Amino acid sequence: MPKPKKVKPLAENASNPKLHWKLVITKTGNVVAWKGTSGEIGPEYKGCLFYPSWTVFEETTAAQEMKDLAIKYKVQLPSKCTKIDASIFIWEELCSRATEAVASSYTSSSATTPSRKKLSNRMYEVVHMTGQDEIDRSRSLASMTPQAKVCLEMLKEFNMDKVPESLFKEKIIEQAHRLNTRQDPWRIFQYYRGNLIRDKWIRLI
Repeated sequence: MPKPKKVKPLAENASNPKLHWKLVITKTGNVVAWKGTSGEIGPEYKGCLFYPSWTVFEETTAAQEMKDLAIKYKVQLPSKCTKIDASIFIWEELCSRATEAVASSYTSSSATTPSRKKLSNRMYEVVHMTGQDEIDRSRSLASMTPQAKVCLEMLKEFNMDKVPESLFKEKIIEQAHRLNTRQDPWRIFQYYRGNLIRDKWIRLI
């Protein structure tokens, strides 16, 4: 059995164009990509899985499904790997395998987009630590990007034990100027969310 293939994660940049590709995984496991904003999904992909972007892939794919995809496409994940990190590794591999689609006049209803219903009750909480644990965690501040720090500050400003994702998303969008970017502000948070969880600043519940 061949050794799982190692892949490099996407560039440390929330505007990486591959994050915006549309991907279809066919019933035979082949991957088709739409690299631009135009192009629709043809009827030949009816019943196939359709991901309009990496964001949808990360949000709608369960942790076990990520592991299954990693095995299927021979992606070697690091031993300590968050779900968001795994999604980036796997998305990179899917993009590398993808065949570029030929634009079609048919609508995307031909394919099946994973449901977001299971995300409706997601919440975030700021993790509080004391003593040596807090000292150890604080060391990660030195390498934290300004945008990640702003996202953490916004979450802390709620002064709530648990913050609904929908409420947090509204705030990030309304105060996008604080992130100093022209990119989608919620996408930027999603990009750094894995690091914030890994370093125990926030918890997704």
